[in-house]
Amino acid sequence: MILELLAFLFGATLLIYFSPRIVRSSAKLAKALELDPIIIGLIIVGIGTSIPEISNAIISSVTGHGEINIGNSIGSGISQISLMFGLAILITGRVKGEKEKILFLGGCAILASILGASMMQKGYLSRIDGLLLLLSYLIIIYFIRVAVRKDYFKVELEENVYKTKIKTYAFRTAYSLVGIIIGALISVYMLVELSRLAGVPEFALSFFLMSINTSIPELVICISALREKEYGIAVGDIFGSNIADITLSMGSGALILPNIIGSAAPLWSGLYLVLITILITMLFSRKEELNRKHSILMIILYFLSYPIALI
Repeated sequence: MILELLAFLFGATLLIYFSPRIVRSSAKLAKALELDPIIIGLIIVGIGTSIPEISNAIISSVTGHGEINIGNSIGSGISQISLMFGLAILITGRVKGEKEKILFLGGCAILASILGASMMQKGYLSRIDGLLLLLSYLIIIYFIRVAVRKDYFKVELEENVYKTKIKTYAFRTAYSLVGIIIGALISVYMLVELSRLAGVPEFALSFFLMSINTSIPELVICISALREKEYGIAVGDIFGSNIADITLSMGSGALILPNIIGSAAPLWSGLYLVLITILITMLFSRKEELNRKHSILMIILYFLSYPIALI
């Protein structure tokens, strides 16, 4: 157990070290490309911080533990948009955004959540379901690409001093992302191993513990982004990670091997994810800001998922 603890501390150190660096480099990359930082957060950082969920989905499905894939994917979605986002706001004070962009990203996350939840009614996720989930991510990316082409997410600078260093910022973002992924994988799997050594049951491990563990990268990056006042990266990462968890993570696991659902908990938890995503999106878009008062509500919404997950 000592080796696992030391490995976890090493992974956590990598996360803490690279998180502020990826925020700064990706923000400069966004400016160099004259894009809203929210796009970099949504696609690059969002997928990067979802690597633990995706790899866990593949491993759990291959080993015949499909409910771990589903529990972790849905649990991560719930914890990220409520607990992790709420804690980051509670620590840093506030997050700001533009109404139209919040509704656009929130709408994509809501649609992904509805699709994921609707597939659980029949009691299993088939390979076709997995393929549809993966295709839905590509469709969402297509809509984002169309929005970018129409300059919806374009940011014009009078004098773009960053443009000459696009390759430099891209390289810094890439190696920081590699550091984040390595740190996330080490810390997440060591926490899982520590939980197993402590005798935590499989379902509790996936929904309650593993989902929080795999959401640690989002929390660390979100805090770093909000402290730097790079709100777009924080918002893009949270919504992007939620979209990736339901589509890429859950979809990749089901595509490899069909996932059997042994209880009603995944369906009700999936519906709860849809509900809180709608609530937080509406609250955020109406105020164009979330502060510490809102963060308390978000954290409460997370803990309300516990009795639902135990149905």
